[in-house]
Amino acid sequence: MAHVSYCRALSESSRDWFDDCRRAELGRSSSILSADVPGRDGFVDATLALTATEHVPLSIGVALPTRSPLQTALAAASIASFGRRLVLGLGIGTPTTNEHSHGVGYRPPLARLRSFTECVLAVLRGRAGEPVEIVTDHHRAASPGLGLGADRVPVVIGAQGPKTLRWAARHSDGVILHLMTARPVLRNRISIISVNRDRARPFHLSTGMVVSVDPDEERALHLARADLTVAMSRPWYKERLAEAAGRELSDEFAGLVGLGRWKDAARLLTDDLVRDFILVSTPDRVMMNLAAVDEVDEVVPVGCGNFYSHLPEPFGLTRQDAAVARAELREAILAGTQR
Repeated sequence: MAHVSYCRALSESSRDWFDDCRRAELGRSSSILSADVPGRDGFVDATLALTATEHVPLSIGVALPTRSPLQTALAAASIASFGRRLVLGLGIGTPTTNEHSHGVGYRPPLARLRSFTECVLAVLRGRAGEPVEIVTDHHRAASPGLGLGADRVPVVIGAQGPKTLRWAARHSDGVILHLMTARPVLRNRISIISVNRDRARPFHLSTGMVVSVDPDEERALHLARADLTVAMSRPWYKERLAEAAGRELSDEFAGLVGLGRWKDAARLLTDDLVRDFILVSTPDRVMMNLAAVDEVDEVVPVGCGNFYSHLPEPFGLTRQDAAVARAELREAILAGTQR
């Protein structure tokens, strides 16, 4: 049975996040998770969570390589110095986020992630107070070691592609699988991790999961189909759809989207396919459904609507529908952890 983490994406504002973290700790949330996403700083939100709570473990999933490795290691150490276990997730990012928004390099993505991770680990794991200097192809760091082992700050990798997963399984303390991953593909990725990880040491496996809830499950399914349709229209998700449903359907879908035939594209996505990508449920059942995702140790639910809110009209929706759906999930998760 999977544990359920409460994540920053479910809270509308920083004030809400602070209050929601308190509620999540009073309940059964396995951890509280922040992340570097558009408009949010994962370390700032983790610090707010730290001040709002007393005992619950914290996670950053993921911090992007848009800071220096030394900044990342020092920030993680500052949070961990309060005696709380901090899971530090590191990820590749995207060309838009890294290059356009932050003005830092993205390519070659896996090589840069390896380089960044090596530098962060060198500082975190270095003997406390002793000089550490590391130079890699893309990053460097020089600092006294922080002496923080995997028991205090496990470092996990946000990954999706097989090559990244194989590397992460061998060189990190765990993996966070991407939220827009169909369940059959998720199981395939977990098998890759299983083959490559060192079973002699602890390993944390979690996945993000888009969740659509409504008291009327048919409406929840409609919202999920709209979100998946818009998500799969993005070029970087094209291969996700092809892997889950086949190249022929993926190409037909892309052709319909290119013609602006959104409703026809949505009809190509069967109910089963939508449910493979997005957990569709009702508020009273969602916690049970999340716990049943037992392929992983922990599930991080994220509200449905992040995609269709940018193009609601073809589906008879509004931006407010997305806000209401996210609020419904937020309350269901916070209430569910306290049962």
